[in-house]
Amino acid sequence: MAEKERALQRTLVYAVWPGSGNVADPAQIEPLRPLFKRSLPLFAALARAGWEPVTEAHAQPVPVVVERYGRPEPRAPVYLVVHNSASSPAEAKVHLTDGLAKKTWQPAVTDALSGRTFSLTGAGVRVPLAPWQTVMLELRQQ
Repeated sequence: MAEKERALQRTLVYAVWPGSGNVADPAQIEPLRPLFKRSLPLFAALARAGWEPVTEAHAQPVPVVVERYGRPEPRAPVYLVVHNSASSPAEAKVHLTDGLAKKTWQPAVTDALSGRTFSLTGAGVRVPLAPWQTVMLELRQQ
C-alpha cells in the first residue's frame, strides 16, 4: 500500500492519472480503493486548473521539484505541486517569482493531500518533506 501511495504522489507532480497496474485479480485492487477515492479528486483539480509551463516558482534544495497548475485569477486556486525526489528528508523552500510574487495571496497555504497549512511569508513558503513525499500547495488570492 505504501508503495502504491508513493507512486500516486509521484504521478501527481505531473498530473498523470494513475492506473491500477498489471493487476488482474479484483481482490488485489479492492484494498487500494480508499487511496484512489482520496487521490482522484486531486488529479481532477489539477486537470481543471491546467498545467503552466512557466512555474513562476522554484524550490530548493535541488532534489525538490515544483510544478504549477492554474493561473492567478480571482477566486481560482493556483496549485504548486512540490516533490522531494530524494531518499532523504528535505526542508523545501519554495520561492514565488515573476507574476506570482506580485500577487497578494492569503497567508495560509494548504496542502490538498494532507490538509496541513503552511505560512506564506514574503514570496515563499517552507515545507518539510519526507523522502519521495509530494505536497499539493493551494494558493488563493486575498
